[in-house]
Amino acid sequence: MKNEPELYVWGLEIRLHDSSKPPLFPALGSARGIFEQGIAKFLTEPDIMLYAPGELLVLVEAKFTSGNTIASASVTHDVIGDKPRTREGILERYNSQKLPRDALLAPSSSGPFYSQLYRNLVFAIYMASKLDVRWGLVNLVSERQFHQRQNKVEFQDPTQFIHALLPEESRDQFLFCTWERLYADHVAKATELKDLAEFMYNKSANGDRALGD
Repeated sequence: MKNEPELYVWGLEIRLHDSSKPPLFPALGSARGIFEQGIAKFLTEPDIMLYAPGELLVLVEAKFTSGNTIASASVTHDVIGDKPRTREGILERYNSQKLPRDALLAPSSSGPFYSQLYRNLVFAIYMASKLDVRWGLVNLVSERQFHQRQNKVEFQDPTQFIHALLPEESRDQFLFCTWERLYADHVAKATELKDLAEFMYNKSANGDRALGD
C-alpha cells in the first residue's frame, strides 16, 4: 500500500488525536441504504474495516469465544423490522443482483449457511465496487477457542462456504485467520508492540488462557 490505511471499528473511524464524534464510513451508510431499508436496529456494522483510498477495502469479522452465526431453519425467526435470520430471508434482502454482475454465485442449498459472513461479503463487494477498489474479507478467530468447540458447525472453518459463493479468480480475497497466527507473525517479535504482545499472551477467557501457544 502507498499509505497507511484508515481504520474503522463498527463502522466508525478511529482518530487517535481527535476527540470529536467519529464519522460513519460513508460507503457503509450507502450499503445500508440499499440492503437494510426498514431495519430499525442492529444494522450491519463490520467489526473492523481497513480502507486504503484508491487501493483496497478489507472487512474483518472478528470472533473471540463465539462462533460464526448460522442461519436459522425456522421461518418464524424472520421478524419485520429486524435483519432476517433464515437463509431464504437473507438471500432475499441481501440480493446478489444488486452487486456487480457475476461477483457472487448462488449458494448451495445444502450445508451450513454462515449468515453473518454472507452479509459482510455482500457489503464488502458492494462498497468496494462503489469506491472502485479491490475488496477483502477476513474471518479472524481464536484457534484455541475454535478447537475446543470444533464439533459445532459455528466453530468450523467457513472457507468452503465462502469459496462456493465466489468465482475462482476472487476466492483469494477471503482469508480465515487466527489471533494466534496474527500474534506469532506480527506481534510477538515486534519490540514496539511489547505491551500488545503481553496483553494478548495473558488474555483470558472463561477462567482459562484465551489464546493457544
